[in-house]
Amino acid sequence: MAHNAGDGDRHYRRLQCHPPPQSLCLRTVRICLSFPAHNTRDHGTFLILFQFPQIFKEAMTAALARGFGLPSSLLPQMMKRRLPRQFSSSSTSTTSTSTNDDKSNFSSGPKIVVLGGSGYVGRHVLQAALNRGADAVSINRSGKPEGGQASGSWLSQVKWVASDVFDSNSWAKELEGAVGVVSCIGAFGSNAFMERINGDANVLAVETAAKACVPHFVYVSTVENNLPDFILKGYFKGKKRAEEAVLKSFPGRKGMVLRPSFVYGTRQVGSLSLPLAAVGRPMELLFRLPPFPSLRQTLPGTQALLAPPVSVQAVATVAAAGALGDGRVKEGEGEREGVLSVDDIVRLARIV
Repeated sequence: MAHNAGDGDRHYRRLQCHPPPQSLCLRTVRICLSFPAHNTRDHGTFLILFQFPQIFKEAMTAALARGFGLPSSLLPQMMKRRLPRQFSSSSTSTTSTSTNDDKSNFSSGPKIVVLGGSGYVGRHVLQAALNRGADAVSINRSGKPEGGQASGSWLSQVKWVASDVFDSNSWAKELEGAVGVVSCIGAFGSNAFMERINGDANVLAVETAAKACVPHFVYVSTVENNLPDFILKGYFKGKKRAEEAVLKSFPGRKGMVLRPSFVYGTRQVGSLSLPLAAVGRPMELLFRLPPFPSLRQTLPGTQALLAPPVSVQAVATVAAAGALGDGRVKEGEGEREGVLSVDDIVRLARIV
């Protein structure tokens, strides 16, 4: 159901903006999976630490590829943990380029800007926004996905802006008239690198949107967990800062943090379409049955590990609704104002 922003939202953009963000606590989780080594000296096996659920889906991607009999040479590419091209901090570009196939395809509805719209979750957020009658703009390093990266008529309905997120001057103009921003920015690497992308990039995005007085900001974060803080320290420290930035710069339920677990759906890896739902959906059903809910709250290290997976459609639907200011999303919030758990996301996706 399409949702149009009201007069209050339009006037809110002219109101006084809020102070910059600080940090909040979030813990970490890991899962160890063993895969045949590639490019290792002993050609044995190696263990990779996975943050559940974001990196776990990469493991499932490789497992599915092996199960489908795909060439083993594809596995290193699928398992490669690198910064998405659209947010490369090594870029020296200071300009943005916008592309769309047919400007006549754009509606005159409320405008949503998605940071990282060419990624797995970002693409679904864009589609969810279009389905609700919104104008959709994607800010990402590579611009419009090409080749086998994505397909569908919806691509021509999105305004694709190729820009480095750290060069906010090159894309801030796209926030003019927007009713909401959704950030899907995230990456893995060294601690310093992870904190820069998960923290600095998102904090800058929040500050830029707040300065432009955009009414709503939605951040797609990660599930809460109860493992030691030293695991993937830079990743989670960056996430903490980003979450706090949203909640402080967009108070009064104008800012929203989504904490999904393993996000399943059909994922594109080059020209391949991998059905992660074949793994994610059964896991979701299983983890909602006793005794998993109680074990998740009592056993050390299982708060995120036993969190039921969630469909990418559910995450995208709630993110788009939140960015549009749908009041039904606000009614379903959990213990902390502005933070949506896995259960909140699933429940709200059924009603918005």
